[in-house]
Amino acid sequence: MTAVGLILAAGSSKRFGSENKLLAQFNGRPLVLYAAEAMRGVDVSHRLAVIQDPELDKFFDGFEILRPVSHLSGQGDNISLAVRRAIELNASKFLICLGDMPFIQANGLQAIVDECPQGGVSIARSGDLVSAPACFSAQSFEKLQLLAGDGGAASLVRETTNTVYVDFNRSCLSDVDTRGQLSDLQSSIL
Repeated sequence: MTAVGLILAAGSSKRFGSENKLLAQFNGRPLVLYAAEAMRGVDVSHRLAVIQDPELDKFFDGFEILRPVSHLSGQGDNISLAVRRAIELNASKFLICLGDMPFIQANGLQAIVDECPQGGVSIARSGDLVSAPACFSAQSFEKLQLLAGDGGAASLVRETTNTVYVDFNRSCLSDVDTRGQLSDLQSSIL
């Protein structure tokens, strides 16, 4: 099993405001650092990060940094870029995590990788919420390469018949899109 892990950290943060949300402080540390540290604790052969802002590079020691083709690239474009690299690395599994998930943990990411079935997908679930992180087997790579624009891989998860849902605590799946969400999550730990 050769798994490659990806952190998506190239979004435009439009709903957050003018500041790059991934550099925003959460519990005294940059938000993106939580996902990067979690991914470092996962048994994968290679770690990738798709990053637009070079200021984020310093948080991804040990990762191969990929740059989006354009500042207009969406999540689908960035997944496509990274899965092409995973194919070059002979990956059999491809783990995707968002860079704005402050409560994600290495053991949760590892469970997603471990539960990924041959010819299928594993994805996090908490009750009725199905969300990243997700892991795709090599049989999905061709379709992942076709992703484009702002849409992520949710459509591929929906059409896959061999899907394993890995139960998570709902807070672990929290991601940040707005300053209000960041403030609410910060308040939840105080």
